[in-house]
Amino acid sequence: MPLIVRLALAAALGLPAFAWATTPADIRGKSLTSAGCNPCWGEMAQYTTFSSPQVTYEVRRYDGRDVVLLLPSWHPLISRMSPARVRTMVDRLDLLYATYRELLGWAPPRTSDPSGRHIVAVLAVNGRSALGVAIPGGDRSEYANSILEDATFEADDDVLSRVFISALATNFDPITHWDYGADPSKDWATFLQVWAARRMSRTDDSDVVRWNLSETLQTTDRWSAWRSDPSRFTWQRCVVNAPRPPDCRDHVDAMHGVLLASAARHVEPAIIRQWLRTVRVDTARPSTALERSDYALRTLADATRSDTRCIADHFRWPRGSTLDAAAQYATPFAGCVDGDRDGAPRFDDCDDASAAVRPGATDVPDGVDNDCDSVIDERVVREPAGGDFADNIRAATPIGALPFAAEGVLPTAADRDAIAFEGVIPTTRQDVRLCASGDALTLSVLTPENQEWGPDARVEAGACVTLGIARRHAAFRIDRVGAASGSASWRLDAGVSAEGWPRRRVVALATTGGNGARAVVDAARVPGGTAGVELRWTASGAGVLKAGAVGDADSLVAPPLPAASMGRRTGEMHQLRAQLFRDGLPIEEPSRPFTVATEGFALSTGVTVSSTLPAGATEDAWYIDVPTGIARLVVATTSPQNIDLHAARVAAPVPAREIPLVAAAPARALADARATTPSGNETLTIASPAAGRWYLTPTNSSAAAAGYTLRATLEGTAPSIRSGGYFNPGRPGHGLFVHPAGGEWAGLWYTYERDSGSTWYYLQGPAPAANGQWNGAIFRSRWDGKRAELQAVGNAVLTPGQEDGFTFSWNLEGQAGSEAFRSFGRGCPRLGGGAPVDASQHYFDPVRAGSGYSVQLMTAPAAYEFIAAFVYGEGGMPRFLVAERNGVGARDEALGVDLLFGFCPSCEHVPVTRSTRGTLRRTFTGSGELATIQLQTARVGPTVVHWNVTDAVRMLDERVRTQGCAL
Repeated sequence: MPLIVRLALAAALGLPAFAWATTPADIRGKSLTSAGCNPCWGEMAQYTTFSSPQVTYEVRRYDGRDVVLLLPSWHPLISRMSPARVRTMVDRLDLLYATYRELLGWAPPRTSDPSGRHIVAVLAVNGRSALGVAIPGGDRSEYANSILEDATFEADDDVLSRVFISALATNFDPITHWDYGADPSKDWATFLQVWAARRMSRTDDSDVVRWNLSETLQTTDRWSAWRSDPSRFTWQRCVVNAPRPPDCRDHVDAMHGVLLASAARHVEPAIIRQWLRTVRVDTARPSTALERSDYALRTLADATRSDTRCIADHFRWPRGSTLDAAAQYATPFAGCVDGDRDGAPRFDDCDDASAAVRPGATDVPDGVDNDCDSVIDERVVREPAGGDFADNIRAATPIGALPFAAEGVLPTAADRDAIAFEGVIPTTRQDVRLCASGDALTLSVLTPENQEWGPDARVEAGACVTLGIARRHAAFRIDRVGAASGSASWRLDAGVSAEGWPRRRVVALATTGGNGARAVVDAARVPGGTAGVELRWTASGAGVLKAGAVGDADSLVAPPLPAASMGRRTGEMHQLRAQLFRDGLPIEEPSRPFTVATEGFALSTGVTVSSTLPAGATEDAWYIDVPTGIARLVVATTSPQNIDLHAARVAAPVPAREIPLVAAAPARALADARATTPSGNETLTIASPAAGRWYLTPTNSSAAAAGYTLRATLEGTAPSIRSGGYFNPGRPGHGLFVHPAGGEWAGLWYTYERDSGSTWYYLQGPAPAANGQWNGAIFRSRWDGKRAELQAVGNAVLTPGQEDGFTFSWNLEGQAGSEAFRSFGRGCPRLGGGAPVDASQHYFDPVRAGSGYSVQLMTAPAAYEFIAAFVYGEGGMPRFLVAERNGVGARDEALGVDLLFGFCPSCEHVPVTRSTRGTLRRTFTGSGELATIQLQTARVGPTVVHWNVTDAVRMLDERVRTQGCAL
C-alpha cells in the first residue's frame, strides 16, 4: 500500500502514524557539528540521533530563523527535494515554531545545535516503526525519510504533514500538571495540534485533509468511538492504564488531549493562551491521575470564569472532588449551553442559534446542514425491505446523484453492500461520513478507472467516522469486519464539499510587476470579520518584517527583504508570506509564498524595483532589453546612501541551446554611461540607445548596507509583438502563446518541472504601449475539483525583436532566465477544403474556467495544426497535453493527444518524450469558428491526467481578436 494511502488510512482510523520518544536521551550536549556557516544553506555537517539505534551520519543543513532542517547527504527520495520544497519546509516549520512559542510564551532551550536553532532531522534510513519521534520539552525531532514521500506535498501546496505538526508540538510540552497515563505527551500534542494548528491557524494537512475535516476526525469522531462501547472504552482502561490496550490505541487514543481540544473550541483564543501560560508556570503538581485530570478542567474554570463540571458530564469523563471548586462560578461552560433549546448543547450542535439544526434532525433541501453531518441537503436512499444492495463494487446498485444519505443492513457477517452514484466525486472535494450499528465496518471505494482502494476507513459499532478521500471515486462498498453476531446496519452520507484542495487562502499575494508583492485579502472569508485583525509579513530566515491593520492600505504592501537576505549568493530562495492575526495569534493559514528575486532580472519600462546592497557591493544582473525605435532610455536610482550607477550594452539574445540563465554585466570600466555623484539619487539619460540588452549596475559606495530603488523608462515607438505561438528553435519542446484578452494580454507558457513532468503557467498583464514591451505576472494554477486557484510566482517581460519574435525574460520563483523566441508559424489553412479558417487563439469553456486550449493553425512554414490543452492531473497539478498533425483535416477531426516530458526552464535541454494519453476531437462550424473540444484521457504511466470533458468553447478575448492570416 502506498505511503500516502497508509497515512490517509491511519488518519481515518485514528491510528498512530508516528510515536514520541519518552526518554530524554542526551539532549544537553551538541548533537550537530558546526558547518562553519551561520546561516547555512546546503552545507555539510554531521548529526547524531537521540532515537535508537543511535547513529551518526552526514547531513546538509538548511537554516531558518528558529529551526534547522537536516536532510541526509543522500537518501532514496533526494530527487523529490527541489529547492522550492526545501524552502517551503523550512519556512513553514519556522512559522509553526513561532505559533507554538507565542501561544505558550515559552520555547524549549536550544542546546543541541551549535548555532542555537531547533533541530528537525530527517533520518538517513527508515527501518523504524514510527515516522517521527520527539522528546517532550526537547530541542529536536527526528523523522524517517519516507515522510518526504508524501505525493501531495508539493511546493505550491505550502503545507506540512501532520507528523511534523505533532512532533514539534511534543517538543513544546512544558506542562506536566495534567500529564498522566500511558502516553501523556501524545495527549498534549493532540491538544496543541487540534486546537492551535487546526482550529486557530486553520492549517491543512499535506495528505489532502482540510483543517475542519482533520478537527472533526480528532474530536467529533473520537467521541463517537468513545461513546460507542462504554463497557470497553473506559477512562481507567483507555486513558490511565499503561500500556494502553491495542483497541484503545486504535480508536480512542489521546482522549485527554481530545477532551481539552473539544473544550477549547468554545473559548476565545486569547483566554486559552492566558490559561496555558498560567498553568505553565504553576508550581502545583497533583499526585493522582484523577486529581491531575481535575486540575486541567479546574484551571480552565478559573480561566473562563465558568463551571466546567458539565464538560466531564457531557463527555462521560470522571469527576473527582478537586473539580468541585468549579462550582463557584454560576455560569456554565459555553460548550454545555443549549442556546436554541433544541436538546443539543453547543458541543454537538453545529448551529446553536437555530432549533431546526441539530444532530438527528431531518435534513431538508434548504441549503443548510440540518443534521450536522457535514453534508447539505442529502437525499435518503434506503435498502429496499426484503431486498439487498449489490455485493460486487464493480456492479454496484445505482442510487442516483449526490448528495445522498444511503442506509443499509448487513444481516450476516458475510454480507456486504455496494452502491454507485451518478457522476464522479471530484478529487479532494468530498465529505464522506460512515456510521455503524451492531458491528464494526469498513469502507472501500472504486475509482472511475475501475480500481478498487481500501479499506479507506474502519468504524466501530455505535460510532461514526468522517473523512475526505484523496482520489476520485464512483462507488462505495461497506463490509463487516467485527466479531459481533446478529444484524448490523450502516449509514453513509456523501456530498461535494464547498471547498476543495488546495483550499483557497484568505490572503493571496500578487506581484507588483517587479520583485515586489502586495496582499489581497478576501474580507468575506476572514474568520470573525476583519475588525481588530492584523496583517503580518514574514520573510525566509528573518521572521516578521512588517505588521499593520488589515484595513490599512500600506499594510498590504510587502516590505523589502533585509540586506542579509539580498546579499546572499547561494542559490537559496527567499520568500515572503502574509498572514492574519488577532490578539497576537494567527487566525488563518499564511498566504502561499512570493519568491523575491535576489540576483536581479529583467526590468520592464516604467516599473520600479527595490533591493538592498551590502556595503561596497554591486548588483550586476539588472537589465532592460531595448527594442529598435526607442528615442530615449532614462534610468534613475533613489537611496539615502551613496549609490553609483553604470549602464553597458550587449547584443540581444538569439535562439540558442544553452541554459538561458542571465549572464553578469560587463565590467564597470566598459560601461557606456555612468553616474557617480556622492548622492544615491542618480539619473542616466541615453538618447537613441542602440537596440540590445542594457545592463544597469548599481554600486553601493557607502560603508553601510543601502536600500535603493531602480527604474528604467523607454520612450519611443517600437515594433509590435504579434499575437500567436512562439518557441526557442534552439530549445524546442516548450513554448509560449500570447494573445489579446480584453484590455490586457494573456500568455500560456507550457514547460516542465525539474522531474521532467509537464506543467504550465498563466501570464497576464496590460497590453503593450507604444514602446512595445509587455510585462505580465506569472501565475501557477491549481485545480481543487471545481475551480482553479492562481498563485503569483513571478513575472515575465517580452521585448519585441527581429524575425517575428521577442526576447522572453522571466523571473520564476526566484530564478531568472532569458531566451529568444520565434513564431511557430503563420497563415490560415482551409479545413475541409472550405474558406481559410482564422481561429488561432486561446479558448475555454466558462463551466471549467481555469482550463483551456491554445490553438495554432498555420500554412507557413508548412501546413500544420497544434493544440495545447491546459488541464490538471492528480492532486490538481497543472499539466498540458498536446494534439498535433501535419497538414490540415476536416472541420470535425479527432487527433491523438500526448503527455510530454522534458526540461525545466533553467535546466539543460533534452529532447522531449511522449506518452499517448487519449484523443482530442475538435469541431469547427461552417463559418470557421471553433465550437467544441472533446478531450478523453486514460490513466497511463506514472503521471496521471484524468480529464474527460466536452467543452463548448469560446475565445479568451471577448473582442474576438485572432492571430490573423498574415504571414
